Amino acid sequence: MTTRTRGSRWKRWLLLGVALVVVVASVGGYFLWQALKPSAISAFYDAPSLSASDKAGKVLRTESIDSKVDDARLWRTIYVSTDVNGKLVPVSALVAAPTAPAPAGGYPVVVVAHGTVGINQACAPSMKPFLKVGQQTTFDFLVGQYVKAGYAVIMADFEGLGVAGKNTYLVGDVEAHNVLDSARAIKTFPEFRVQPDIVISGQSQGGHAALFAAQLAPTYAPDVNLIGVVALAPATDLEEMFTGVMEGGKRGGIVSLPIMAADAYAQNYPEVSTQQILTSRGVGSLNNVVEKLCLIPAILGTTFATPHDLLQSNALQILKPYVDRNIPGAGPFAAPILLAQGDADEVVPPSITSAYRSRLCAAGSKVTFTKYPGVGHFDVIKASESDVMTWIRGVRAGSPPPVTCP
Repeated sequence: MTTRTRGSRWKRWLLLGVALVVVVASVGGYFLWQALKPSAISAFYDAPSLSASDKAGKVLRTESIDSKVDDARLWRTIYVSTDVNGKLVPVSALVAAPTAPAPAGGYPVVVVAHGTVGINQACAPSMKPFLKVGQQTTFDFLVGQYVKAGYAVIMADFEGLGVAGKNTYLVGDVEAHNVLDSARAIKTFPEFRVQPDIVISGQSQGGHAALFAAQLAPTYAPDVNLIGVVALAPATDLEEMFTGVMEGGKRGGIVSLPIMAADAYAQNYPEVSTQQILTSRGVGSLNNVVEKLCLIPAILGTTFATPHDLLQSNALQILKPYVDRNIPGAGPFAAPILLAQGDADEVVPPSITSAYRSRLCAAGSKVTFTKYPGVGHFDVIKASESDVMTWIRGVRAGSPPPVTCP
């Protein structure tokens, strides 16, 4: 057999293999899409009218959700919050509480800030709390551990998710407003009573939101009695994170994350536009993939592009003022902070969280920091669960948490 014949046969086998992969991926992708496609948006999420007399934190609308968990009751709600400019906006949220009666004084509260879900309005966690991805539902992953331990929980969808509005992905002021106003909303939630002390817990984007909430609480919501903040693998040094994506230059769907942020900054800061930041192909990916799908399909949809295919070469320089504005400060915060990080995290590099811990310590914030060997970005929630629950119980009991500053 000649080299040319062997080469031709190899090429035929290669093409056949590629075709089979495409078919399998297409079929698998179809079923994945059926599971993860954006929900149909019910009339519940139609934006209610707001008046000048409405106050941030006011509950506007509530409906119960059929619970698939025996020991939990669920609702979705819409309450009043404020946007990046302080304008009143409606925001939706998921509310959960144990089926067991509340103790004297009401249920203790954990306010949860969710991680990245996508930027399509229909990606709101409150729409599909029992969507199953892998072995867990949204409820299991983010809320269930607290309800099981006896806490009432409220988890804001964030402005633009659920109720139509601007994309506010990694816009720290808006995330903080939404989280703190959800803490106000649960205090007057009509279905049950709660205790006044508030703990905020968030992972990834939710950690970013939790830290911004701690930063703004004294001025934006002095009426919220914030006694502790849990930040798991939080997005802190956004410049370092986005630089890592750009300089890596590798193909991979993680490039969808800076595209989401670029779109959010263009929508919230009118002096910057997506055309300045994205290439023409990047604008197409934003319009046809990232804006239309939730997180996992959006990541799959940008997997074969490099960052430089989608982002202008000077994108980081243009974004820098807005990225800097959305890096959480180091305090000193009045409330103690629990930081947790997996050392196998490829989304938020462990070095970024370690550096942020050093900033917190240098500023005089009270920090408990734990690193989990071999744990990735999403697994940190489960890996840290026992430590988080112990820490929250201690904070609620008035016990000073251990400070692990160098």
